[in-house]
Amino acid sequence: MSIRNKFADKDGFIYVIVTNDELEDVLGCGERKVIQTKESYESLI
Repeated sequence: MSIRNKFADKDGFIYVIVTNDELEDVLGCGERKVIQTKESYESLI
């Protein structure tokens, strides 16, 4: 879906838009862990 909607940057990185609730379900963890994980990824950018 991201590729079809052209959610990619000039380097070809794909962006996925999901809510924290959706990430909790997919990752099987709580909101605090989702936020910590997102923050750790943001620090890599």
